[in-house]
Amino acid sequence: MFEWFSVIVFGIEYIARFWVIAEKNIDKVWHTRFKWTTSFGAIIDLLAIVPIFLQSISGIDLRFLRVFRLLRLFKLTRYFDSLRILLTVLQKERVSFGAVIFILMLLIILSASGIYLAEYETQPDEFNSIPHAMWWAAVTLTTVGYGDITPITPLGKLLGAFITILGVGLAALPAGILATGLTRELESQKQASLYRLYDEFMALSLTELHDNDKINSLSDELKIDRKNRQEILTQVLREKRLLAKEKELDEKEKSLNKKNAFVRIVGSGWSKIRAITEPHPKS
Repeated sequence: MFEWFSVIVFGIEYIARFWVIAEKNIDKVWHTRFKWTTSFGAIIDLLAIVPIFLQSISGIDLRFLRVFRLLRLFKLTRYFDSLRILLTVLQKERVSFGAVIFILMLLIILSASGIYLAEYETQPDEFNSIPHAMWWAAVTLTTVGYGDITPITPLGKLLGAFITILGVGLAALPAGILATGLTRELESQKQASLYRLYDEFMALSLTELHDNDKINSLSDELKIDRKNRQEILTQVLREKRLLAKEKELDEKEKSLNKKNAFVRIVGSGWSKIRAITEPHPKS
């Protein structure tokens, strides 16, 4: 009963979103709706509600598709900045993570091959093939070390110790990549917020820049701390005053040019009047 209730709620939500998404582009209603239905989020929503209807109609057991409902949790990224930042970092650093995974898989294969050659004759049941030995290699390289399978030959122990030490360094690579990516992303977002606050301050007048409530509201909205806010405000006030002085000087220069032009016109007219009124000498 509860499952049908939840599916009906999800279905109503899906239909409502399908209908109202066209408001974003009234000129291309069906194109906008088709684009939305093929998006990742919409496909996950559809997979969350379709299986129960197909199961009731066809009788095929599609309960395994219900696991896709868990992917709806990714929608929480729009409400939590930390999740969104984490996913952004994973997306940007996907090449680096891919390289680490490739190196890990290569080392697992090499380690499994080595331990198979070292332990096969002594422990044929535990290391009966290279694919079977890959479990031990993966556990050892990731420094988990369950202990269910252990080498007993001197060469196997030496190889196991070397792989364990190698795994310690390898395990630090993803953490380092993630930490570097998070630091870079947070710094990038901070710089973007500072630039945006600068633009917001530049759009205000000098009177508005002295309004503490307005300044605090803009800073809180962009999550800018007091120190950075004050630095940007000081810089903007300085630039605003310089622009005001430059504008004042330009206006004075224009006024002076007008006066000089007027004087030249008057002087030229006066010279012509004098030339006309003065008697010409008789020859």
